[in-house]
Amino acid sequence: MQFGTNIAPGIKRLAIAVAVIATVVVLYKLKYPTYSYRYRLTVNLDVDGQLRAGSSVIEAYVRKNPPLLLGNRLAFSIHANAVLVQIPDNKLVVALLASGPLGQDVDFLTRLVPSHFKLELFKDQQLAQLPMVRGNWDLSPAEFPTMILFEQPRDPRSARHLKAGETIQMSGRLVRIRGVTVEITNDPVTVGIESKLGWWKDPGRPTVVAVQAAGLWTASSTDAESAFSRNGY
Repeated sequence: MQFGTNIAPGIKRLAIAVAVIATVVVLYKLKYPTYSYRYRLTVNLDVDGQLRAGSSVIEAYVRKNPPLLLGNRLAFSIHANAVLVQIPDNKLVVALLASGPLGQDVDFLTRLVPSHFKLELFKDQQLAQLPMVRGNWDLSPAEFPTMILFEQPRDPRSARHLKAGETIQMSGRLVRIRGVTVEITNDPVTVGIESKLGWWKDPGRPTVVAVQAAGLWTASSTDAESAFSRNGY
């Protein structure tokens, strides 16, 4: 009986502590919530005059941070796979999770939707609207993801940069970018990049080899793997 009497107060204190922590967590999330939304990024290519398309559903997160924390008031993250477009003769075009002439803009996917709807995310009311937006639209060439064409998808060294407005001749075929579109969706996030690029997480960082072969950033201090796939927070 003595043993049972001694342990009961400890259990009670533990239960109170757990309840307090749970309450603090709930209040914190209510005050500083994380908002998420999904959109489909579709890449349209012209291959010898024929349309070839591929898409990836991307989930974006925006988290509001307490004002007393060091750093930005908003934190952004992405859960996504790069867009893969299969073209004839076992060639593959990959639209990276990066933008810019060297693929240096790794945050552009978090800006596409808010900028289109002209939302000022530092304003609480506009931030809360983000998960409720709907629509679809075409991107301007300046907004296109950076694209790589693999002549041999099993070999990261075969990568070439496919630029907007340019035509690449590959094994006798002419390939150019026709356009890129965004559509808000509730579809599941696209996964399975390994099915086409089985090497992307192999030892030796073959993703670095690929982006360097395409003449993009050196990736010496960049997580090149995140240009192909990201897992969000």
